[in-house]
Parts: sequence; structure tokens; C-alpha cells
Amino acid sequence: MTTGQGPASSGARLLGDDYQHILTWLHAAQLVHSDPAVTRVEMEKRGAGNVDDLVVRRASGAEQYHQVKFVRNPGKEPLDADWFIDKGKNTQSPLQLFHESWKKLTKDGQRPNMVLHTNRLIAAGDAAMTCIDGVTNLLVPKLGQGGPKSAVGKVRRSWAEHLGVEEAELLEMLGHLRVRAARASVNELREHCRWVMDASGLLNTPDDVDRGMLIVRRWIEEGVRLVGPEIVAEVVERAALRAVEHDPRATVLIQAIDRDFYPELATEVIDWVDAFPGDEAIARRAPSSGDVWQERFGPDLDRAQQSVRAQGFHEVRLAGAFRLATSIYAGHVFSDTRRYRVLVPGRSGDGTWTGDITSYGDRRTVGVTCTPVDIEQGNELAIGLSVTGSLKTAALNHIERGELPVKQLALIEVPNLGTDALADGAAVRGWVAEVRDLVRELAEGGWPRIHLFMFGPQTAAVLLGHFWNGMPPTQLWDDLGRGRGYTPAFVIPGT
Repeated sequence: MTTGQGPASSGARLLGDDYQHILTWLHAAQLVHSDPAVTRVEMEKRGAGNVDDLVVRRASGAEQYHQVKFVRNPGKEPLDADWFIDKGKNTQSPLQLFHESWKKLTKDGQRPNMVLHTNRLIAAGDAAMTCIDGVTNLLVPKLGQGGPKSAVGKVRRSWAEHLGVEEAELLEMLGHLRVRAARASVNELREHCRWVMDASGLLNTPDDVDRGMLIVRRWIEEGVRLVGPEIVAEVVERAALRAVEHDPRATVLIQAIDRDFYPELATEVIDWVDAFPGDEAIARRAPSSGDVWQERFGPDLDRAQQSVRAQGFHEVRLAGAFRLATSIYAGHVFSDTRRYRVLVPGRSGDGTWTGDITSYGDRRTVGVTCTPVDIEQGNELAIGLSVTGSLKTAALNHIERGELPVKQLALIEVPNLGTDALADGAAVRGWVAEVRDLVRELAEGGWPRIHLFMFGPQTAAVLLGHFWNGMPPTQLWDDLGRGRGYTPAFVIPGT
């Protein structure tokens, strides 16, 4: 029987333990990488002060000290300026503990890098929390930029007085404290752990991540504190976690409309968020300038591809928050003709993870249909791909109102439109093959250019781009939202 009172207080503790153990395994798994960035991990390190949950030693740079803080009701217990200086039932506040650890762990002038992980939501409108940088997760330099009478300046003075130090020392300390709040869910961390295990040549299903989490739990129970490559290699072999069906994969993180919580875990990182106006990902539809598609975004993807190739990877996981035009183009950059194999996390209709969908494997016939619509505004061909829902009206309205030089719109649809129209990888691959063959047949008409519109899942878009070859130049279009038409995005050169 449920009481409606929410999880027990022990639930937050257990959730925090799971998060800490997955976070530890995420770093430990890197120790068996062919070129590891991590050289050792320590758990609950003695003498590390308030940042002892996990200590990570990297091949270069200062050690990283991680502290995990989970609460029962993250929405009702937000992270704000007062939390940092509230002692509660303790003798010291979190800010005092971080400052003490920062001083204690400084060695030969090298400052420690500290990270606070919490599931608390960031308090809306809080002067200090608005200073957290979306890229670095640091409160500086923004916390140091307001005048003494500004809201930020008052927080700065209050915190410095609380520590009994000058503001300059406070800001220096905050320059070594990353704040990762609100989005730090166990499920999100589990997905990132899969990236690392993938790149290290390990099995990487959610169940495999949980097996790694249990390994860490046993280390804690048995008193193991310092872990190096030999220990991880031994448990990997004992638990049969070494993958045999594929080579290590690269993770290419594309942060187009939202930033990721752990970008440093990806093999290659792209960040375009600053190019899109809007405070939330859902509002980021079109960049401020249309020139960036070809002048910045395209070259960024090309550089990522070249770097991945130089590192010897041939299998690529595409991750991040990006829309359909980017999905298609990224799939094209890491194309089948370049001998890449791509992988994208599958999603069901409600957005939950359903398993990776890859560019290789069985295909299942979907039975798409193609309906031509004559427009007679020019000599180019438009393709409308409807999977999740129909885009017929939106595409026609945009073509006509925008006076695009289109002679015909070919509407390609699955038999039953909907969020689960392509239920698994076999259906996605079958749909891609059918669409590609249809468009290639249409391209025989000698069209000088194709305009491509799509209403469907990201997985299908990536795989379509992956196999998009032998086509005329293709202008990709991104949806601007219901009733607002489309914006031109990437252009795939003719092949």
C-alpha cells in the first residue's frame, strides 16, 4: 500500500549511493582504455576533507575530488546561495567545508579541482545560482562581475565574510569548484557510463553498468580504496565484461540545443548552444545567423570526423541534444561510404531508452508509400518523410509561402504514423533502405536539387544520413514549431 508521502529518507541515501558507485565505475572503467586519461581512482579517501567520495587521478592536470549530495525532495530543497552557508545540524557549512578542503589539498601551489554533484534543483532567480556557467559549471567569473551593491555583489560579500576571507580568495576557490546540479540523475549518469565502457571496449548495456556499480559496492564493503588498471582489468575478466563483438567506439557529443552534463566523457565534443537564441532547449529552433550551418557547424563536424579517424575509431556513437537536420547531416559525415558504423540511443514514444540502434543488422520491411504532389513553382524536388506524424500540410504551406523553386513534393509515409511506427532497429534500417531506394529512383528524373523535410525519430534520421549517397545536392530543413514553418539548415553535397 502506498501512502503518497514520497520516498523514505533512506531512499535518497540509497539513490545517492547508487549515483556515487556508478560515478566511480565510470572513472574506473577508463583505466582499461588503450590510452587511458585516468590513471587511478580512490574512494572515500582519508585526508580529503569534504570531497572524499571519489578522487580521480588523471594522466595530466590536478586530481579531481568529487562530493555527492542527494536529498529526498530535490524540488522542495533547491540549491541556492543560502544552502552554501547554512550549517544546519553541522559545525560547518558546505562553503566552509569546500574552502577548508581547497586549502588542505593544495600541494606545491597546485590547487585541487573539486566537483559537487547534487540532485537539488537550482533555485529560480537565485543571484548566485544564475552565475553557474553552462559550459564550465563554475560560478566564476560571473559571481565576481557584479558591483558591491548588486545582488551578486551582496552574495559575494556575504560568502567572503562567512569564510572570513577577502573576496579575491573566495573567487579563487570557486574557480576550482564545479557545481553539477539538477540534471545529475542516476539514469543520465548510467547513459554516460555506457559511453565510457563502449570506448574502453567493454560491454555496455544498462545491465552491464549495474554490474560495474555492484563491483564498486563490493570494493567499498571490502575496504578497497585505491584502484589501478590491474585491479579493474582483473574484475573485467572475472565478470566477463570485455566486449568481443565490436571494437571500442568513439562517442561524438553534439551539443546543439542543450549542453550535456558530462561533456568531458565524450571522445569528441561540439558545442553550438550559444548560436541558438532561447533560454530552454525546446525554444532553440533556429540559429541567430543562417551562415553558421555551412561556416561553423559543418566544419566542426568535419573536424570531429577527422579526429575520430586519426584516433583509429571506425564505430561511432552519436550523442547529445540536436534536431533532425543535424541528425541527418551528422549521419552523412560519419557515412557508410567512409566505412563508419554508427550507433544512436533508441527512444520509445514516451522518450525512454529502448536500446541502441545501429547502422548494421537485420532489416524488416516497413512498406512505405510515395504520393507525388505537383506544385509547379520551379524545377527542384521536395521530399517529405512522415513517420511520427504527417508533415504534408506543413511542408506544402512552407513551400508555397516561401516560394521555393519546387516542381513536385513526394510524400513518403509509413503505413501507420505514430511515435512507435518504427519499433526497433530492424524496422528503422528497413525504413532507411526503402526511403533511400525510393529517393534514388526519383533522383533519376534529373532534379538539380532536393529539399528534404522530415517528421520522425532521431535514430531514423541519423541512419538515413549515414546511407544518403548517390543523390543530388540536398537542402535539409528544420521544423520551427507548429504553424511556424521551417528554417534552412545543412546542405549535403551531391554525390
